[in-house]
Amino acid sequence: MTNAKTQLIGIIGEDVTHSLSPIIHSAAFRTKKLNYAYLAFNVKKDNLKDTVNGLKCLGIRGFNVTAPFKQEIIPLLDELDETASACGAVNTVVSDNGRLKGFNTDGFGAISAAKEEQVDFSHCLILGAGGAASAIAYAFAKEGAEVCILNKTREKAVALANKLQELGLKVTGGGLESLGKEMKKATIVINASSVGFNSNESLVPKELLNKKTALMDVNYHPLETRLVHEAREIGCAVITGERMLLHQATRAFELWTGEKPDEMAMEKALYQNLKQNIVLIGIMGSGKSTVGKKLAEEKKLKLVDLDAEIEENAGMSIKEIFSQKGEAAFRELEAKCLERHFLDTQTVFATGGGIILDEENRRIISQMGTVIWLNISANQAHERTVGDITRPILEKPNRKEILEKVLENRKPIYQALCDFEINAGEKSIEEVMAEIQARIVQI
Repeated sequence: MTNAKTQLIGIIGEDVTHSLSPIIHSAAFRTKKLNYAYLAFNVKKDNLKDTVNGLKCLGIRGFNVTAPFKQEIIPLLDELDETASACGAVNTVVSDNGRLKGFNTDGFGAISAAKEEQVDFSHCLILGAGGAASAIAYAFAKEGAEVCILNKTREKAVALANKLQELGLKVTGGGLESLGKEMKKATIVINASSVGFNSNESLVPKELLNKKTALMDVNYHPLETRLVHEAREIGCAVITGERMLLHQATRAFELWTGEKPDEMAMEKALYQNLKQNIVLIGIMGSGKSTVGKKLAEEKKLKLVDLDAEIEENAGMSIKEIFSQKGEAAFRELEAKCLERHFLDTQTVFATGGGIILDEENRRIISQMGTVIWLNISANQAHERTVGDITRPILEKPNRKEILEKVLENRKPIYQALCDFEINAGEKSIEEVMAEIQARIVQI
C-alpha cells in the first residue's frame, strides 16, 4: 500500500500503454516488501525536457526510457555509465538526490536471453540501428562476437558500427540489401527494429531463414511475431522478446533498489499478463475438462484439452497408447503437445493429471499463465471415476489405494506449481467457477 514514504519509479515513452514493466516491477516490489510504486507516463516528443525536469523535481527514484527517447534523453542527464556512454542509448535512469545517471540494461537483457537458450552468438546479425540495436550490438561485441548491423537507412548502421569500432570492437554496418549475404554468415539473427511490433510484417523473407541459425526478436507484441512464427516453422532456435524484457528488468530493479529481485515473481507476473491463459492441473476426476470448457465459454477464451488433443493426433485413445506403446511414449507425446502451445494466448488449458511429473513440463506450465489446482481427495477421485474404463490406472482392482498413492506423490508438486488451489471436492461446478473468477480478479 502506498503512503507518504513510497518511492516512485516510472517509465517514459511516446506510447507506453502496452508496457508490461509496471506489472513486472510491481510484482517484485510486493514480493520483496519494498515501498515502491511503478507508473507509466506517455510523453510527447516536444515535452521530453519538461517531463524529465518534472520527474526530477518530484523526487522520483528512477525511471525506464523507451522509444523514441533512448538517445534523445542523453543531453538531459548529468552522467552516463560506461555501457550507456559506449552505445549512446539509455533505457534506465537512477536519481541520486536529483542527480540523474543513465544506464542501459537492454544489452544485458539480450545477452542473458541468448545464454539462457545456450545458442551460438559468435557471429551476430542485428537488424535495426536505434537505441535497442546499439545496446545489443555493444553487449554482444563485448562478449567477443563478430557483429554486423543492417538497417533500412544504411548510413545509420554504418555510423553506429564506426562508433563501436572506435572502441576496438568487431562491428560492421550496412543496408538491408546485404541481408542475404550476411544471413549465411550469422549464427544468430536479432531483430532489434520495431518491424513486427503489433503487425504481421517481417524484415527477413522466410526463404532466407536457416534452421542452424538462432533467431531473437526483441518485439513481444504479439508474443509470436511473424518472424518468430516462420523461424519456428523451419526449426530455428527461437528467443522471444519477453525474455530480454525480463532480464533487463532484473538489472534495472537492482540499480534502483540495491537489492536482487525475486525473478520468479517477475516472470510469473509477466506471463500471466502477456498470455492471459488459465492452466488447470489436478488429479483425474477433479473436473479439469468440465471446468475448462465452462471457463472458456464464459470468458470467451480458446480451450485446449491436452489429453483430447493427444488422442486426436495419435489416432488412438490414451488407454491404447499406454497398452500398445507404454507410458514413456505417452509422456513424450504429452510433453510435445504442451510445448506446441507454449506461445498460445487467451486460452484455457485442461491438463492430464500426470503432466506435472516432468520438470521441463512444470517449467513450461509455470510460464503459460495462471495455474489453478483443482484439489480433490483420493476418495473423491475414486468415487468420481467409478466405471471409467478409459484411464489405464483405474483398471486394477486396488484402484482406490493406487489413487491414494498417486495423490500422495503428486500433491506437493501441485501445491508448489499452482498460483492458487480450489477445494473442488465438495463444490458444484458453479461454485468452483465463481471462486476461480473471484481469485483471478485478485491476481
